[in-house]
Amino acid sequence: MNRTGQEDDQQPLGATFLTDTLLSMGIKPTQKIAIAVSGGADSMGLAILSRHWLKQDGGDVVALIVDHQLRSESADEANLAQERLQALGLESHILSWSHAADVQGNLQAVARDERYQLMINWCADHEIKYLLTAHHKDDQAETFLLRLARGSGVYGLAGMAEKRVLDGNVTLVRPLLDTTKQRLIATCLEASVDWIEDPSNQNMDFDRVKVREVLAKGHLPGLSSQRLAETAGRMRRTRQAIEYYERHWLERSVEFHEAGFAYLNVSMLTQEPKEITLRGLASLIRFAGGGMYVPRFERLERLWIAIQQTDFRGATLGGAQFSAAPGDRLMVHREVSAVAPNAFVSKTDVWDNRFCLEPWQSEADEALEVGALGEAGLDIVRQQIDVSDLLPRDVALTTPAFFQAESLIAAPYLGYDIGNEDLPVLSHRWLPWSKTG
Repeated sequence: MNRTGQEDDQQPLGATFLTDTLLSMGIKPTQKIAIAVSGGADSMGLAILSRHWLKQDGGDVVALIVDHQLRSESADEANLAQERLQALGLESHILSWSHAADVQGNLQAVARDERYQLMINWCADHEIKYLLTAHHKDDQAETFLLRLARGSGVYGLAGMAEKRVLDGNVTLVRPLLDTTKQRLIATCLEASVDWIEDPSNQNMDFDRVKVREVLAKGHLPGLSSQRLAETAGRMRRTRQAIEYYERHWLERSVEFHEAGFAYLNVSMLTQEPKEITLRGLASLIRFAGGGMYVPRFERLERLWIAIQQTDFRGATLGGAQFSAAPGDRLMVHREVSAVAPNAFVSKTDVWDNRFCLEPWQSEADEALEVGALGEAGLDIVRQQIDVSDLLPRDVALTTPAFFQAESLIAAPYLGYDIGNEDLPVLSHRWLPWSKTG
């Protein structure tokens, strides 16, 4: 029976499974890896498998446990997970999420985002390049159905990728997407390692739990985790083909500027199949708006139609502002009202999810901040520099500048600097295409 057969699904994974998978993904055994551990069967299975990585020449593993503090039992559960990891011989750290008592918005989505951010920051601070999660084949199938219900296109239905670069040059790695939850449970049972059952996994208020129930009942023949995961894999190959043509369309249709804005040739929206130009438009929005995810497809389609109308005056989507520009062009830039607040340079690697700060060591005051130039800052710059030929006003307002004790120190993209040479170097993180400026 092969790996995807029913008989194999009841068998534990081999001791070298994770090591072999990581090596096949180009991750060298000399790399220190971090694994995300919730204490459930999936992540404890990953922890068990990670022990073999420690046996490699130079291999090292650290487990990260996030205490969401959303339930009264969360601290005890985090401590219990840490005890079990210690028994496995793994180094571990508990990261706590401090938040308001009443978390606003989609609770699972907010908690997920905060969990990732805590772990990403920890990895970046400790120079760990790879963060592993225990997402598996059943998770992939659930994600496929959830996105199908939300009207996702090819990109969404392609499911979760095996590797994805996150903030701070940390790469999220999902080495278990080709295996099932049952095999992870079997791996825990074979190693006599217990796990924690999260009560939220039984809460039918959550869409993912409803989807899990649909798959478990198997009312429709062929609607299985295996079949849906295979479909997601085919969608991912289709996505890769679309991305290839999307990149070529962007190179021909968009003029990108390092300061975080771009000019779109509107006539080019009809020069390729609509799917290609819609995806190019989504990437353009992510570039200007700094979003980790592209907008919902129905909103994207409405914008695609709107910006081709002769009476188009402007629109915003995904934190990006579309404005009329000379010729058959639109200027696309960061929405002024959506820009991130100031952040201390010593505590951030990426500001506004758009600009990277190169590693910076200085004897200067740690109160140095990075933030949007803003109206007050632009007025100061204008007293010394004619900015009219440098950047459009709304772009200038959202470009990163350095402040100290609320005083403007430098506005790099406008060539303004009071003489302090000891400042971090900035670069735009979403600039993979042809650029100017």
